[in-house]
Amino acid sequence: MPQPQDDDVKTPKPKPEGGGQSKLILIMLMVNMLAIVGIGVFLVLGGNRGGGGGPAANGGGGDGAAQAGDGQAGQPAAAAGPVEAAMDSFTVNLNDLGKRSFLRVTLNLSVDSPAVVEEMTKRSAPIRNEIITYLSSLKPEETQGMVNKERIRTTILRLINSQLTSGKILAVYFTDFIIQ
Repeated sequence: MPQPQDDDVKTPKPKPEGGGQSKLILIMLMVNMLAIVGIGVFLVLGGNRGGGGGPAANGGGGDGAAQAGDGQAGQPAAAAGPVEAAMDSFTVNLNDLGKRSFLRVTLNLSVDSPAVVEEMTKRSAPIRNEIITYLSSLKPEETQGMVNKERIRTTILRLINSQLTSGKILAVYFTDFIIQ
């Protein structure tokens, strides 16, 4: 039998000290805490914004029937404040003789009450008709520049408010404005 040489003998290497497992646990705890804080902030700041087809307000989903503090079990409803409502995109041909130019606009609205969002949902056809008729009457040069965009914004505000009876639009915001 051959004798093991010193080179062939394998000695176990000492494990590095430094608590690798405790660092991993600490990192996992920090990630969990950040996730919990993130979820809390999301819920407190109204993370349930509506989207989709038609005017939608915070907490209103796609049907536009937003409730501001719907009092539960005899509790008074919270005071209603401005509500954000999103509208579907508008794509229209611009009034450009002989050329094919189009404008695509997406709007977000600030309304004075949830009742306005509900009314906008019920009256979406005449409201959209007013906006489409106005936008399609514009020439391409009337859609460019800050002054013209502000004029378009205030005209859309006036057109929508002329269709409403339960409240009014406070502000119109462009979230998409493309001329091609």
